[in-house]
Amino acid sequence: MTSALDDTDRQILDLLQHDARMTNAAIAAQVGLAGPSVFERIRKLEQRGVIRAYTVTLDPAALGRPMTAFIRITAAFDERYETGLQALSQDPEVLECYNVAGED
Repeated sequence: MTSALDDTDRQILDLLQHDARMTNAAIAAQVGLAGPSVFERIRKLEQRGVIRAYTVTLDPAALGRPMTAFIRITAAFDERYETGLQALSQDPEVLECYNVAGED
């Protein structure tokens, strides 16, 4: 079981959410800890799975892809569904897929 986060952990997570490249020293200055203490807390948050990844958010327009489209695909739940889903997930143009229940 994962132990609860304290206020300092939450402050660190908030800072990292705004800037994942923020240095431990900069975080330490804001939360009132020493840099090595911040490093250790972040390491423990990663080990516990609280921090799962550090990512980059790209500007689609800067990459020549200024449009986001939501496309509805209706499919039967048979072997073709899994094959189609796998093909979509491997296409670099497809960033996300959602399974939505109910009517439009």
